[in-house]
Amino acid sequence: MKSHFFDKSLAGVYDAVGGIEAFRHISKRFHHKIEQDSILRGFFPKNMASLEERLALYLQNKESVYELAYNDEFTYGDIFLANEQQFSAFELEVADVEVFKRHFEDMEREVPRILGERGRKGEQLVLPAYDHVLKASHLFNIMDARGAIAVAERQSYIGRIRDLCRQCAEVYVAQQGGNA
Repeated sequence: MKSHFFDKSLAGVYDAVGGIEAFRHISKRFHHKIEQDSILRGFFPKNMASLEERLALYLQNKESVYELAYNDEFTYGDIFLANEQQFSAFELEVADVEVFKRHFEDMEREVPRILGERGRKGEQLVLPAYDHVLKASHLFNIMDARGAIAVAERQSYIGRIRDLCRQCAEVYVAQQGGNA
């Protein structure tokens, strides 16, 4: 069951210039050139997969990523649509906002605690701490989308997340010998 974005049955101008494989090759070369160019790199996302998805939508003549071929038997919608719908319903309609606020505060307390611990080799546990920052950020985004955070509170939450990020970044840079 091979996964791919591109439907090889497409015909037309693409076949005339080398087919879907030619476009894959061009796309990869383009991504590589952007990554190497210090000026252009800032204008493109670090993860260029979304650009490849848009190209796949165009080449497969589809309107939605969920219509794209996942493999020869299934679409991305067959695999991922129910997940997206159910989590959206939960996060935007059902989830208890007060519980999410407590979880945010838990993540906020955990980051410095984790950074204060040491792994088996004596290293500070910056990656698990940063994972908790991402969780806090996700919780904030859900609460914000639900309208559960007042405009006056919003900046405070963003600042708290930024402070957690800074703590992790400082430890990471120190672990890298100040050369990160």
